[in-house]
Amino acid sequence: MDPPGPEGPTDLPAAPAQPRVHCQAFRYPLAVDCSWTLPPAADSTGPTSFIATYRLGVAAHGESQPCLQQKPEATSCSIPDIQMFSMVPYMLNVTAVHPGGVSSSFVPFVPEHIIKPDPPEEVRLSPLPGQQLGGHLPDPTDPPSFCPQVGPIEATSFTLRAVRPRARYHIQVAAQDLTDYGELSDWSLPATVSVTLGK
Repeated sequence: MDPPGPEGPTDLPAAPAQPRVHCQAFRYPLAVDCSWTLPPAADSTGPTSFIATYRLGVAAHGESQPCLQQKPEATSCSIPDIQMFSMVPYMLNVTAVHPGGVSSSFVPFVPEHIIKPDPPEEVRLSPLPGQQLGGHLPDPTDPPSFCPQVGPIEATSFTLRAVRPRARYHIQVAAQDLTDYGELSDWSLPATVSVTLGK
């Protein structure tokens, strides 16, 4: 007697796992940007496309709108025209469509809670009279924990007083939304200056 064969079909592609979705309001209040990844599946074959929609409110009867994607295979989308300061959360639905089936992830968020500005760029330092340094931020890597912090300030320039002559200073700056919602940006690249002030 022959040994029994494998039970069930073995050549069907596996259904995708649920997308892992992350949303961030880098461009608040213009848009919220979301992206997602799929965990690698050992048996996955064939292309996967995505359908991304959102609605304001978590109730199932709310009207869904498309989250704007470049193409169906894209792993990111944008939600334009955010309703500011709404106490009602948005609900994002990302559905992965695979030859073996579909899977969805639902992500609720409040735009003000996920604000994270881009880090400041082109931070410049310049010596000032009286043993001071001036810093300038043209546009509104973690620093070591032992570095002193200045601020927060609501300005695009600052002055460091009583700096030491013949010392080298490295300055990094992080930004936060003016409303104080969300989180700090990543730290800027270090700006460096050597102080050659008077005695």
